[in-house]
Amino acid sequence: MITAIRVRALAATALLGVVELAFPCGAEPLARSTLTRFHDPVIVPTSELGVLPNRRTDHLRLFALHAGALEPIPFQIDAFDESHDLVTIHGEAPREFDFDDDDELVFMAKDAGDAAPVDAFPPDADVVLEIRVDDPVSAERGWAYLAHFASDAPAASPISYARYDTATDVARGRLYAIQYYPGLNFFTGMRFVSADGTEGDNVLHRMKIRLNPTFKWGWSPVFKEDDFSAEVEAVKNGPVRSIRRVRQQLMLGPFLPRSGGIVYTYYYFSSFVTPTYFSFPWMVLKALKDFRFTGVSDFNAGALGMKYWDAANPEGLRFTGHNQIAVNAETDHDWWALGGPSGSCVHIFMLPKELTDAGIVRGTIFVDNATAVDSEDSDPVTGEHAVGYSLLNVVEAGRAGSFETMMATVFLPEPYRPGAEEGALAMMNQPLRASVEPLERKGGKAHAIEQGKNVAR
Repeated sequence: MITAIRVRALAATALLGVVELAFPCGAEPLARSTLTRFHDPVIVPTSELGVLPNRRTDHLRLFALHAGALEPIPFQIDAFDESHDLVTIHGEAPREFDFDDDDELVFMAKDAGDAAPVDAFPPDADVVLEIRVDDPVSAERGWAYLAHFASDAPAASPISYARYDTATDVARGRLYAIQYYPGLNFFTGMRFVSADGTEGDNVLHRMKIRLNPTFKWGWSPVFKEDDFSAEVEAVKNGPVRSIRRVRQQLMLGPFLPRSGGIVYTYYYFSSFVTPTYFSFPWMVLKALKDFRFTGVSDFNAGALGMKYWDAANPEGLRFTGHNQIAVNAETDHDWWALGGPSGSCVHIFMLPKELTDAGIVRGTIFVDNATAVDSEDSDPVTGEHAVGYSLLNVVEAGRAGSFETMMATVFLPEPYRPGAEEGALAMMNQPLRASVEPLERKGGKAHAIEQGKNVAR
């Protein structure tokens, strides 16, 4: 069974006008941006920014060329240590600091622009780095420019895309709001947010998790979502993403060690992502006779009329309350989608290839039962309107070791249509690539940065 979990989630027009007036307008782009990735963050390791005069974050601004005008765009630099743990001081992550090679510069791909000429930049920017963003699937391309100012850097973009509120345990992006259960690490609320910023009604009753290991000596405990203790150790709110770090533990029993680890969630404009690192120790795996895992989002009556899709149900299943249960366990599933008048989202559950190759299957669950009792103690599959996953063949696969999984929920700006999941899946499976070079070295060889799993953080 799992014994260690290490789970690494509008512009102010007047101000922008002042910033734009300081720069040359009507700059003729060297090439037009073709990048259409909407949900993706661009994550650049700070080890690629070595030519800067100094590494003070408050000396930097990020720009993009849109319609011939150079504009500041939201960005942040996050401090991590060598183990990729968020650096904090007394629980607070620094906003401005001297970065080192272990940190990350982050901005949204949708904010990238055209390729800019040298004379588009203010003369007091002593170094400008060109960041080229490439889509490995479509070969689309966009650009952003990191400018260093020795002093008096111009105003940064006032836009902020996501925030986690420690007082209310609510995480918000531009397209969603998520409510956590007080003091724990599961959701009891989900709201879709419209393009004008209006929050819809809560459609979620509760996340439900059941871990049911059966040991060879007959003991078969059941653990649920509120059996995990959780302590919020750090939160960083930045213009592009908010990061929440939680220490989570589970007491397996009086004769077994407490297990747990660090849970990270990264909240972006339209998505939140949770990478998870866990281990199957050989000793525990050999002691197991069976292992069952089920995790669902149990929606309330606000979900009536919404539809559910997965790869096996391209036509969709509608929530009507007519006691319908569909469990897809024949093949492996890595996504499901939910959509209706209030909004749409795609949920993704990624397993490492070594586990799927060994035979572990992600079965999807759809439950539509208006007569069910909506209680905290009920089994997940007896929820009212529930969707989620079960893990199958865990013991049969017999794979001990440490592994990484990834969960993400991506909120769509338009109603779901079959195929809309492709953009969300591309964000996770075919991440954008970035290359960095000083603007002065036009024609020099760009050093490509394979982002890989970084895009999911």
